[in-house]
Amino acid sequence: MAISSLPPDSELKTYLLSFDLFEQLGRSQEGEEYINSHLQRFRKTLEQLPVLSGEVQVLELGASPYFMTFLIQKYFGYNVSTANFFADYRTPGGGTKTERIRSRAYQEDHEYTYPLFNLETDPFPFPDQAFDIILCCEIIEHLIMDPSFMLAEIHRLLKPGGYLLLTTPNIASFKNVLALLQGRNIQHSYSGYGVYGRHNREFTAHELTELLKCHNFEVQVTVDDVYPSPAWIQWLTALPPWRSYRDNLFALCRALPGSHYPQYPQWLYSHLWGHASNINRFTKTQIVMGQGEEIQLGEGWYPLENEPPHFRWTEAQAVVRLRVPPGANAFCLEANSGGREITFQLWQESYLVGSFTLVGRRWIQFFLPATLTQPRPGEEPILSFRLVILNPFRPSEVDPQSTDQRLLGLVVYRLQLTGPNPCTVGD
Repeated sequence: MAISSLPPDSELKTYLLSFDLFEQLGRSQEGEEYINSHLQRFRKTLEQLPVLSGEVQVLELGASPYFMTFLIQKYFGYNVSTANFFADYRTPGGGTKTERIRSRAYQEDHEYTYPLFNLETDPFPFPDQAFDIILCCEIIEHLIMDPSFMLAEIHRLLKPGGYLLLTTPNIASFKNVLALLQGRNIQHSYSGYGVYGRHNREFTAHELTELLKCHNFEVQVTVDDVYPSPAWIQWLTALPPWRSYRDNLFALCRALPGSHYPQYPQWLYSHLWGHASNINRFTKTQIVMGQGEEIQLGEGWYPLENEPPHFRWTEAQAVVRLRVPPGANAFCLEANSGGREITFQLWQESYLVGSFTLVGRRWIQFFLPATLTQPRPGEEPILSFRLVILNPFRPSEVDPQSTDQRLLGLVVYRLQLTGPNPCTVGD
């Protein structure tokens, strides 16, 4: 259910212009230009916002300059928490900031104290299931490495059945299509405000839907025009075949029960092992296939299979990186030989941890020397392991009717570093 009516644009504009944030910054003209450019987007976002009863808790990510915050508080009466990040990529988040913004004309005085954190690198500093609605407006297109982490954290913070309202430009807009046909570039300019000052990756409606679905959301995407355009383009995009070519995507999502692991679909990510260390995603001491494991897997893994239990085939060699828990003394994996007898080795860098021959499915445990697991001053407690299969095979060589030419090694379900306790017993 969405709000049935809002005041006319002139009233919304007068209300927003009455606040003194841009005046405090000495850039009043910039505030007016921003409102003129984005007023229709504000309106259409509010029209999508669910109407809920009771004490509704809302989190607005990237809330500054608070125009959407003011409108939600005034016309919906919701309790709005805000969050921001003003630094560049690789700058650590942390701490809080307080801003006080007034409207003399409307006799409103707002004070916002909010945490500072990077949406794609820092855990969100809020407890699980804290919010009924989370707004993520015009943010995802600015991220440069890991929107999946942000979506997983949003799912964690939403109450069961809670709503995410995410808006972002439509890369497949008619204006973009026309620009490309005319030989003009649709990419954004480099920004003096750093990498987050530009649009780094925009989405189609289908891509956004698929990304949200794989993060356990029920998704409804609306495509609408929000920026000025010639009358003939407005007429064209009003016709059913062209409606998906409008300016902006509005995704209203409900959090489904279940996990909130980051998922890294292959159509969106490539060479994850190349950038994972740069965004400190080696957070797990245990990997379960199908639960956001992609970021910690290096070279040598085939796509995820089966459901459930999920598993991955290795190639002749496969790399995995795991965070070392306190007191760790063993590397464990739950694996299957895939119907053959498989002999493999486990290496940690240039150190041979051990060798094993496997038939069928079971847990395997390799004990590690203390010199490997002892933390080193100033270094992240991360270990990189390599599985080396000594007798890989191609299914086409075993079964004449098979067309599978992959070089297969081991079927892996789970991997972990463990302390004094033994590995979990598998089937």
